[in-house]
Amino acid sequence: IPEGVFTCTSVTTRNTSKFDSQVANFTYNHIKKDLFFGYRLVHDVHNERTVFKIAEAEKVILDYFYLKKINSKADIDALRLNGEKIKEEIDFDKLTLYLSVFNSHVLNQRIKKFKEIINA
Repeated sequence: IPEGVFTCTSVTTRNTSKFDSQVANFTYNHIKKDLFFGYRLVHDVHNERTVFKIAEAEKVILDYFYLKKINSKADIDALRLNGEKIKEEIDFDKLTLYLSVFNSHVLNQRIKKFKEIINA
């Protein structure tokens, strides 16, 4: 496979930051506290007291489109998403519900374009 993931991106209510390690690069992008939702709690298999907040797929899409300038078909095509897999795994009613919380005209337009391309 000629591609790999070299940066793990997360959202946080704290300041935006970046950490580089031998394992990977980690970025944390700031979002407002009222946009920090749509996750499940997962316990670390090695330490039950450690809990991770893992975003639901619908929230991942919204956060990504919110933080990045994904405005055109070319931008979306560059993500190289598997449209069939997305249609199987994304709850578009939940995506729409979560989208309403953002209350962003720009994000609404980005997600509208995303849905058009995925459903084409």
